[in-house]
Amino acid sequence: MNTKKIQNVLIISAALVAFSLPVFAARSADFIFVVDESGSMSGEQDFLQAQIPSIEAGLQGVSVQGSRYALVGFGAGDPEPHGFVVGSGQFGTVSDFQTAAGTLETSGGTEDGYAGILYALNNYTFRSGALPVIVLVTDEDRDVLDSASGASAVSILNALSSSKATLISILNQQFLDSNNQAVSGALVINSQNRIFIADGNGGFTKIDNGQLAATDDTTLVDYSQPTLQNGGLVADLNALREGGLTADSFTQSFIDSLIRTININVGLVELSARPAFASFSNALSPLVRNNAEVSEVFSQLSSGGDASFFRRVRVLQGESYPRATRSSIRGAYSYTFNLNARFDYMHREFLDHQTAGASGRANDSGPWSGFAQGINSTSDLEATATNPNGGSGNNWGALAGIDYAFSPKTHLGLALGDKETYETDGDAIFNSRLEGHTRSLTLYGSSMINPNFMVDGLLSYARAELDQARDLGGPVASSDVSQDMGSASLRIIVPMKWKGLAYGGTAQAQYLRVQANNTSETGAGALDLTVPAYDQDSVRTIVGGYAEHEFTVAGHRLVPRITAEWVHEYTDGKTVTAYFSGLGPVSSFTIAPINENPDQVRVTLGATYYVSDRTSIYANYLRALDNGDRTDNVINAGLNFGF
Repeated sequence: MNTKKIQNVLIISAALVAFSLPVFAARSADFIFVVDESGSMSGEQDFLQAQIPSIEAGLQGVSVQGSRYALVGFGAGDPEPHGFVVGSGQFGTVSDFQTAAGTLETSGGTEDGYAGILYALNNYTFRSGALPVIVLVTDEDRDVLDSASGASAVSILNALSSSKATLISILNQQFLDSNNQAVSGALVINSQNRIFIADGNGGFTKIDNGQLAATDDTTLVDYSQPTLQNGGLVADLNALREGGLTADSFTQSFIDSLIRTININVGLVELSARPAFASFSNALSPLVRNNAEVSEVFSQLSSGGDASFFRRVRVLQGESYPRATRSSIRGAYSYTFNLNARFDYMHREFLDHQTAGASGRANDSGPWSGFAQGINSTSDLEATATNPNGGSGNNWGALAGIDYAFSPKTHLGLALGDKETYETDGDAIFNSRLEGHTRSLTLYGSSMINPNFMVDGLLSYARAELDQARDLGGPVASSDVSQDMGSASLRIIVPMKWKGLAYGGTAQAQYLRVQANNTSETGAGALDLTVPAYDQDSVRTIVGGYAEHEFTVAGHRLVPRITAEWVHEYTDGKTVTAYFSGLGPVSSFTIAPINENPDQVRVTLGATYYVSDRTSIYANYLRALDNGDRTDNVINAGLNFGF
């Protein structure tokens, strides 16, 4: 290929790669502050004007960037809601918002927060992919205006949901603990019922299992309850008005809670926008918004702002279950199908018998022979946009079998196998571990049809008993994973010879089915998953060639061998259904498969040393040369013997 063609190929390849890479939109939010302009609101208006820069800085700290800010007033002398120019339009920067907020009035006395919310939702256009946030600020309950007389808590929640908007409220609202007692110094409550409390030093502490206190007006039912049902948070403006250290605590806790809530809901918006995560997002959303434990975990993983967010969600989603199945599939290919060294020995014996008559198995005193083989496989997986996590595996196993020669050209045998699995994966937040044993029973056979055509094959059943642990950034979900595996293989060998060099071509088909039994986790509370029984199928086609040459060393035969193969794997691409154990099947969601590289090129280097005509030892090393983000190495060594 000339230089020009090479350049063209490189340009086209680079374009295809760039086109195929996933595009991750910037994590951002569109804020509309809906602010009461009645005569008692000057302190809250000053608070917003002063604290917007801190809110923006906190959001950037969790990778929510490029947020926009808008302002709607209601309840002024003319109580109808109205928008402010921020910058040069509806939305602007932090400094634009501060300028606009300085023009808010404090002149009214009829305040309808629903009218303000509906005005914001109906008259402002949110960016695609950005989280809409409505921040309602009022010290009164709702005074119903004719223009919003048909609005109710239900209709407001539906309107917010349709816009995927989060409602934040600063209200005249107190809080209670789990014993229905007023909480002294309470500042903010979020949708996980966590209350933030002033610590007396300008900071805050937290308690769980809080609740909203009853109010003398309609603030509770019109504003506070819908806010928490929407997944937002409610702040008590009385703490702000108290001033001093309590006001400092209010500011700190409100900004902290707001940033956390926005970060979480931006993450939920990101999930729902992606087909692979849509059903999981629907099932997870109630848990995130209402369970402090789940919210803590999701807050950690949703602050990344890049591909790592979706990789981490895969782990929370239970991706390790399909990975456990894939691990078993790869293990079966490495262990169940790793009889080629035994078959290669048989084929060599067939040809020895055919060409030498009195050599090899022709001199055998009996038809029985066997083998014993040890195997080690290691793997490393790089974390990328398509892989949930990086990981590694180091697995050990053994196979031993005995076979019977029905004729010098046909052998049938039975082998037992055992594999010990130990695999880990993880990133900066999550990690998982999978370990246990797989035991197999394999019926195998080989036959020479003629000197230029040989076949071998096997049928196998295996049972895997594995322990799995998913560390979810605090809670650990543990489970026992049991799997049944059935497999079959057929290989055709066309041997040839040129002078002292033996070589040939091979074509092989391998089929594997893994049936994973029902699995339920314990130890992670609301994050525990139940995965009903499911199965995965895999078919590999392998085309390759080999070459070997016999040498005499110290009076014994030494046969080095090299094999090169191209492997293509066909998988069924099934989705897996799972649900949160505590919620039952009502929380069912699907886990979409991750498409691994279906092609690989692998090379095997090995040698067989004949201690006698009936006994040989061998060792082989396999390396996958081109397998995407995965690196695989397999070493097997063993003994062939006759008796």
